[in-house]
Amino acid sequence: MISLLLTAAAAAAGQPVTATYLDTDPQIDGNLSAAEAALPAQQFRVENRLDNPDVPVPEIRFRLGYTPDHLYLAISHDGDAVSYHNRGYLWGDGWRIILTDAPDGRSGNFVEIYGDPRPEGDDGAEAFLAVQNGDQVYRRFRGDSRVAEAAGPDGTVFEALIDWGDIRPFRAGFDDIAGINLMFAKGLQTEEAGYFPYVYKLVHDDGVWDEEMLDRASVPLSFGAAPAAQRVRPALRTLATGQSLTLDWALYGDADPAPVRVELLDENGAPIQASTIAPEAPVFDLSGRSAGTYSLAISGADWSDEGPLVILPEIDLTVASMELAVLEGESDQGTFDTLSFRFEELRRAIGSIAPYEAADDLGARWTAFENALATATAGDDPFANVNAPYRRAFRSALDDSLQPYSVHVPEGASTGGARPAILFLHGSGTDDQGLLDRRRGDGRMVEIAPCGRDKYRAYAMAESQVDIIEALDAATRDFDLDPERIVIGGFSMGGYGALRAFYAHPHRYAGVAIFAGHPNLAQEWLGVPQPNFLIPEYLKVFEGVPVFIYHGTADAALAYGEAKKLAEALEEAGAIVTFRGVEGRGHTYQDEETQALFEAWLEQFHAP
Repeated sequence: MISLLLTAAAAAAGQPVTATYLDTDPQIDGNLSAAEAALPAQQFRVENRLDNPDVPVPEIRFRLGYTPDHLYLAISHDGDAVSYHNRGYLWGDGWRIILTDAPDGRSGNFVEIYGDPRPEGDDGAEAFLAVQNGDQVYRRFRGDSRVAEAAGPDGTVFEALIDWGDIRPFRAGFDDIAGINLMFAKGLQTEEAGYFPYVYKLVHDDGVWDEEMLDRASVPLSFGAAPAAQRVRPALRTLATGQSLTLDWALYGDADPAPVRVELLDENGAPIQASTIAPEAPVFDLSGRSAGTYSLAISGADWSDEGPLVILPEIDLTVASMELAVLEGESDQGTFDTLSFRFEELRRAIGSIAPYEAADDLGARWTAFENALATATAGDDPFANVNAPYRRAFRSALDDSLQPYSVHVPEGASTGGARPAILFLHGSGTDDQGLLDRRRGDGRMVEIAPCGRDKYRAYAMAESQVDIIEALDAATRDFDLDPERIVIGGFSMGGYGALRAFYAHPHRYAGVAIFAGHPNLAQEWLGVPQPNFLIPEYLKVFEGVPVFIYHGTADAALAYGEAKKLAEALEEAGAIVTFRGVEGRGHTYQDEETQALFEAWLEQFHAP
């Protein structure tokens, strides 16, 4: 990796980055207005070329501003085009903002925002909260956050206006923010090397690449002088039943604290309680309110702010734990493990609610758990005849932990005997949750999605193979699966994982499906010694095995050519390969025509 220090003196001294106060919110259109252009143009301090070729690059600068309600970032360069790629924050063009509570060094309290520009017609999220305090949250913004980019003869501009409410608890004026790191990935291309990025940062940080690092590096962030203003926020956004709400004040410039109007709104936005709260008595009495999700509106003389507020139902973990213990040995193993996993999840969630977090799904999850527990206590299966995807669990032989997996038994699934199934592996950096919301089979096969718990959640380590088999065994036991008609598939790193899983246990699977995968991804990306499925010795077990491969020709993350090489190597090894390349498609799931071909391919596994 080539790292160049662009501004050695500033970096060595830990010179602060300054956000300048803006009198009005910027226009977010990919063009710098006069006020936006007047913000100081600052330079990135580190350039990472990532072992890529040396090529000329445009001059890249950033501007940083703020208001009591927003953070503003503009990144500009003198090039005349935007390079659009999936995961632009990695491959270019794209950006990241990292805010921490430490002025320098490293901190585990941070937010990491990804900017992922999209071409016209692509409705994917262009910016979202990706990581918070080490947890991968990938949460779309719900507030007034906006992004835009535009290219022209005078240069290219990427703009972001981030609503402080979207990145709680960080907000200028409340002493939450002390450090910042910015990153910009610039996409470049040569005829010899193809497409590659250079990455620009304020400070080097391996944590932005390594998902096992749960802290982030930063440089000091200072906020420029502001005129007199105030903002007020709730000290907590999730309350227990009967708990009242305390408010916190932030003052800008030479402002004095002043009373504010506070309203509690129902789900339709109608006020149901209101009061004027003074800073010397900053409590909003909610002791009589029932459990539920509300909106809290706080307003001053010339500003207003609205956000969620949650009142939890009464939760007795001790009683629930005792009721669950009675079920052990009385309920079937799969149901007991699933209820135990849900209880542990809820207990952890309740114990880790952050002050800024509105746990708006926690009450419903607790109620659903209580109902399922009551059904099981009465001797019935709470998960019988569930046709929507949901999460189950098994007790791991590796470490005695409860490990989740998702399952979907479609309404059209086979009945009257052992059933075929597809076991589908998710991509890196994600998990099984939501993976089965989209059809992964043909609507007649049981669908199973294990959760990869190794480094990068990538199915690259030996323990992942144990988890896959244990999830399959649990599903086979609980859903009467036919062990002779199990297909294993996966997307991206999950595609490599499917190859790896078949190689480890070829007798467990009747076929393999690889979507936007790679034959040697574990070694090339993670640097771990795992099989390269272009080497013949690893392909012998695929002889006579049906293999379906899909890949887009414009995949910037995993090269189309590697998928073609894999298909050819498998055919030479005697596999029965169906290859589907889609012109112009990137690193994404299959199109409708490919899905239809895949479902036709699956037909062979329905015959007993």
